Amino acid sequence: MEFWIFIACAVLVVLIVPYIRLVIKRISLAVRVKRACRENGFTFRPAHPFWMFGRNNSGHCDFYCISEKDSRMYSVKLFASLHRLADLTFFDDRNYRTKRYFALGGRGRGFSDSIVWEKESRIKKLRETDWYYGTEDDYTHRNVPVLLVNPVPMKIYRSKIVPLQRLERAYVFCKKEETTVANTQVYDGDFIYDAYLFSASSFTRELDHSCIF
Repeated sequence: MEFWIFIACAVLVVLIVPYIRLVIKRISLAVRVKRACRENGFTFRPAHPFWMFGRNNSGHCDFYCISEKDSRMYSVKLFASLHRLADLTFFDDRNYRTKRYFALGGRGRGFSDSIVWEKESRIKKLRETDWYYGTEDDYTHRNVPVLLVNPVPMKIYRSKIVPLQRLERAYVFCKKEETTVANTQVYDGDFIYDAYLFSASSFTRELDHSCIF
C-alpha cells in the first residue's frame, strides 16, 4: 500500500512541477516588466485582474506598456510553454503544437544523444487576439502587438507551406501546384501571425533601449 502511495505522490509532483515553474516565471516577469516600465517612462496597465496568468488561447492581450515620451503602446499577449525541454511550432493557419523531450541530460551539448523519448501534443488553435482588450484607448497610440512567451521552450519554429523547388525533384516530375513544408527557427523580434515575438529578457531589454521600435 505504501508503495502505491509513493508512486501516486511521485506522479502528482511530476504533474504539478511545470505549473509551479509557470507561477515562479510569471511573478519574476511581473517584477521585471514593472521595474523596466518605471525606469524608462512607461505606464504599466493590466488588461484584466488575472493578467499575470493569461492563457494561451484567451483571445485577448494581458497588459499594456504605454510610453510617456512618444505614442508607443505595447499590447502584450502572454504565451506559455509549460516544459523547458520542448520545441514550439507555429503553423500557417494559426495552429501550434509542442514537442516535448524526455532526456537523460539537460539542453547543453550532446543533448540530442541523451533523448530517450519524444512526445508531440495535439495541434491547438491560437485564437485571434484583441489587442485593445480592457482599454479605452482612442487609437492615437502606435500599437505594437507583442506575443511574449514565458516560460520559453528550447526552440520556436515557424512552419510554412511553400512551393516545391525544381531542384528538389527532377524537372519532368515537378508540377507547379506541388508544395513542401519548410520549418524555420524564430527569434526575438520576429513576426508571428499579427504580433512580434519576445521572451521576457528581450522584452525588458526593448523597454530599456527601444532596440526595435
